[in-house]
Amino acid sequence: MALYGLKTSGAAFHTYLADIIQSLGWKPCLADPDAWYHLAKTPEGNYCYEYLMVYVDDILAISCDPKLVLDEFQAHFDMKGVGPPKYYLGANVGLCQNE
Repeated sequence: MALYGLKTSGAAFHTYLADIIQSLGWKPCLADPDAWYHLAKTPEGNYCYEYLMVYVDDILAISCDPKLVLDEFQAHFDMKGVGPPKYYLGANVGLCQNE
C-alpha cells in the first residue's frame, strides 16, 4: 500500500495499520488512539502492560521484549530501522531498568 499519492492515502494506511494492530490483540488508549496497550507476561511469570506508540508509519514498542513485539509485525510489513531508539518524535529515548 502506498503511503504517498492520493489525499486519502494517509487515512487509508492509518485504518489498515489500526486493523492489523487490533488483530494482534492490542487495544487503543481512550486518550490517544495512536497509543496502544496489551497485557503481557514477563519471562519471570509476572504480568505487565506493553505499549505501542504509532506516528504515521513509525512504531515505538515499550516492552520487556520489544523485539518479540516487533517480530509480530514483520509478517505484515517490511520493517526498516528496527533497533533500540535514540529519539522518538523529537524526544530522547533511553533504556530504563528497575534496580
